[in-house]
Amino acid sequence: MPSLLVINPNTTQAMTDDIGRGARAAAGPDTVIECVQPAAGPRSIEGFTDEVLAAYNLVDTVAAARGRYDGIVAPAPSEQAAGNGRSGKQRARVHAATARS
Repeated sequence: MPSLLVINPNTTQAMTDDIGRGARAAAGPDTVIECVQPAAGPRSIEGFTDEVLAAYNLVDTVAAARGRYDGIVAPAPSEQAAGNGRSGKQRARVHAATARS
């Protein structure tokens, strides 16, 4: 059974719950979804400083999960986090990385 870890990059539980519901609704019937948030970081991502703090804590969360899931999905809070050099909250992108050990 495939398993995905979905990580909310901020620490707001209500948003983590919403992201988890959306992921479960979109996943195949046999896919196991676990949705978490970092132990520390910003409650919301409102600008560059929040993006950096969220990314730092997101890396720790991914590292702790290494080898336990078939994949990891983390919504990017902005274009800056998506890596194209633009800041802003207008768009969210989803990036997936395999979590192979």
